[in-house]
Amino acid sequence: MNFDAEGHIVITPRQLFQLAIDNPTRLVDHYLIKGAPHAFPSYATYGEFLHAVSERIGVHPSNLFLRGSCQIGFSITPRVEKVWMAMDAQSDLDLAIVDAAYYERIDQEVIRWEERNRADRIRGKAAERFESRQRDRFYNCCRVDDLPTHLYAHHAEVMQAVSGMKHCGSRRTLKAFIYRDWYSAFEVSPRPSPTEGSSAQHPLRAG
Repeated sequence: MNFDAEGHIVITPRQLFQLAIDNPTRLVDHYLIKGAPHAFPSYATYGEFLHAVSERIGVHPSNLFLRGSCQIGFSITPRVEKVWMAMDAQSDLDLAIVDAAYYERIDQEVIRWEERNRADRIRGKAAERFESRQRDRFYNCCRVDDLPTHLYAHHAEVMQAVSGMKHCGSRRTLKAFIYRDWYSAFEVSPRPSPTEGSSAQHPLRAG
């Protein structure tokens, strides 16, 4: 296992798959969250990205990390049509935010909104997303990209503003997975949304 001069992990899909089987904790703790994501040209620009998010949401940079294809350069999602596909210009940045206060603040807003928009009053995709959010909550994770932005206005503005700063060299959509604690972020993970697949996935397995 190697890193290049800018801290990008150099790993093939076969190597990643084998290490995920042999020693998943080592894979995550010692390799995946240590290096610069492949979406960033240098470790310095990645640090600038984390600082830009941190100063806007009040969460320390050490509690932020990227996951998914923009992190390792290819997708490991369980979706057949995407697995092992290389990161491309349309790939999103999947940001994990690990902070109890930030999680509670946004999740409480979502809960209040759900009380006014009960599952028994909605149908179709909206009902499926409601169920998906409940699964997320079981894993102490909050994802809000499919909800009205007035519920998390500041968060939405930050994600858009930081995306517009183009630390990657181009603008990429920035989506957040907000976790209550590190145990939730690393040991378990929410199921993908109905459009993402049906099996549970590791917290770093997005995009």
